[in-house]
Amino acid sequence: MESRYVVKQYMSRGAQAETFVALDTESDVQVILKLTHKADLTVNQQNQLLREAQLQRKISSEFVVKVLNAYETASDIVTVLEFAPFGDFETQIQKRSAPFDESAIITWAMQLLLGLKHTHSNNIIHRDVKTANIVLIQDDKFPNAKAMLCDFGIATENNLAKTVVGTPYYMSPQACKGLNYGQKTDIWALGVVLYRLCTFEYPFFAGNQIALRARIASGVFQEVKGYSEELTGLINRMLEQNEALRPEAEELLKDPIFESRLRHFKYNEDADTVEGTQ
Repeated sequence: MESRYVVKQYMSRGAQAETFVALDTESDVQVILKLTHKADLTVNQQNQLLREAQLQRKISSEFVVKVLNAYETASDIVTVLEFAPFGDFETQIQKRSAPFDESAIITWAMQLLLGLKHTHSNNIIHRDVKTANIVLIQDDKFPNAKAMLCDFGIATENNLAKTVVGTPYYMSPQACKGLNYGQKTDIWALGVVLYRLCTFEYPFFAGNQIALRARIASGVFQEVKGYSEELTGLINRMLEQNEALRPEAEELLKDPIFESRLRHFKYNEDADTVEGTQ
């Protein structure tokens, strides 16, 4: 298995994993190799990584990064992922000085909601939707590249969860308080992502976790400026404090802001693909 993938370029190193661009010699396409070192993990964490790969393989959405393969070596757990040449949203935000175009943000929102709709239909909560876990891939159907969800490492195959996980700035009020939460916690996190794309800031910010959780629980944030009422209204709906009132992905996709795009791109609900061009 190891001989199948030829490493071409080093990408990055995190706390427990390294990523590389590699060539799959069987398919002759570029892929991402994520090498997580067993020495840095407990047995439970190793099992969690393998579980992530299994969960992600279950999700066959055009807007979720595909896990192409996963295997173990003596020293590493290797996950083979679809190649994302444009990196993640967080990298794009850090490099950018000019605001993102509204049309691009709306199209990305549509794509990510389609990805979440498919994920949630499989009774999976991502639980760590954030700018660093959304990558951009070239696709001729979309002039601004295609946004895709990735990194299901703390996903759960349930409709209801209680464990406090995720990146603090993206945590829903329910997760912050240790209350039961459902798939709509991902909708809240996507609202934070869209807010960041519009402002380069977090809607809720504080110097420590206790203060941050209090800020999130307050529900008070600075309104997005410089964008249409339709887009800011969409973000506000996602950042609804009351989970019962917060829309699901399927409901949000019925928002008029997406109507022309879904029609233009000829969304195929059964296959979870879009067929149009622009």
